[in-house]
Amino acid sequence: MRIQRTLKMLQRTDFAVYVMDINDIGTDTNNDTDASTDTNTSANTNTNNNANTNNNTNTNTNTNTNTNTNANTNANANANTNTNTNTDTDSKNDDNDYLEMAKLFKKYNIPHMLVINKIDTVSQEQVKEAAKKFKDAVFVSTKDWQSILALKDELIKRLSEDEKEPPIVGDLIPYNGKVILVVPVDSEAPKGRIILPQVQVIRDCLDHGIKSYVVRDTELESALSDLRDIDLVITDSQAFKKVSETVPETIKLTSFSILFARYKGDLETFVKGVSKVDELNENSKVLIAESCTHNQSHEDIGRVKIPRLLNKHVGKELRYDFKMGHDFPENIEDYDLIIHCGACMMNKKSLQTRIDLCMEKGVSITNYGVLLAYLTGILDRSLEIFNLNY
Repeated sequence: MRIQRTLKMLQRTDFAVYVMDINDIGTDTNNDTDASTDTNTSANTNTNNNANTNNNTNTNTNTNTNTNTNANTNANANANTNTNTNTDTDSKNDDNDYLEMAKLFKKYNIPHMLVINKIDTVSQEQVKEAAKKFKDAVFVSTKDWQSILALKDELIKRLSEDEKEPPIVGDLIPYNGKVILVVPVDSEAPKGRIILPQVQVIRDCLDHGIKSYVVRDTELESALSDLRDIDLVITDSQAFKKVSETVPETIKLTSFSILFARYKGDLETFVKGVSKVDELNENSKVLIAESCTHNQSHEDIGRVKIPRLLNKHVGKELRYDFKMGHDFPENIEDYDLIIHCGACMMNKKSLQTRIDLCMEKGVSITNYGVLLAYLTGILDRSLEIFNLNY
């Protein structure tokens, strides 16, 4: 596929395949040869023109004939010069297109593969030259089935390498450790199931031999009495205040959202970004970004609870914009603070791209869990498990 140079495309790209026609690859050798040939042609033409004009002074007919002939010769020489120059410029531009795109892939942490096709239309020498210029490229021809199979194998190999992900909680808790997951059941909770972050944490615990106990916030106190040697309590961010009052200080506490801030984003950047809250005023503009497109309710955390708590903390009515799914604005510099959800419906690269854009524009960004921990006064406690301090 061909990747368009748009911000939204880059935000949604997990892995890029850039396809280049081998006939579009420019070579410096051809440019030098063409330039020399054209210069010599022009020089010879001008010399002949002067000679003919001087020798045929007395013969008007011959003078006109020679002048016309020489004029045509010059016109043809110039036409060739323009044709060669344009061809080489196009080739160089095609090379530059890829090099510019490769810089963007690197900037936004997007792994990519360069595929050079139509190799059956050029000589083996040209293929070797292209291989020297683009060492990591994969060369294919639709007329060579083996090259297509090799492309598929290479693509599978690179995608498999990209699939390796860090643990969510498995590196924080020892084998055979105990974790309590606090899952409030309110009007926001889906019927008949639990939400994706909770499912993923449970699976990560299973993968690493960690015992997980799932309770509602209303049964947390009795669960703490039933269990001993608890390593960590993980709560839904909305219940932070109540849970922090219930869980003893001797037991570490954090939230699903903060875990995902580390797992999919950049926890340290989110922690730094939350300090912007104390600089907000009535003229401040806040963007609340969610990765999914769920239906909102009167208890919606992003559109109701966070604005309410933030306004109360600042003591002013702030201005808010809300974006969902892939609808992330390009004018992020217009905002004083961006508050992102836990990004359970996004991949790590997509969220990291958004963080990088904010850093590039000098805009503070944080996430739901970090913000709610800060607003309830327990941010330091919620970061203890990560050996971080606010």
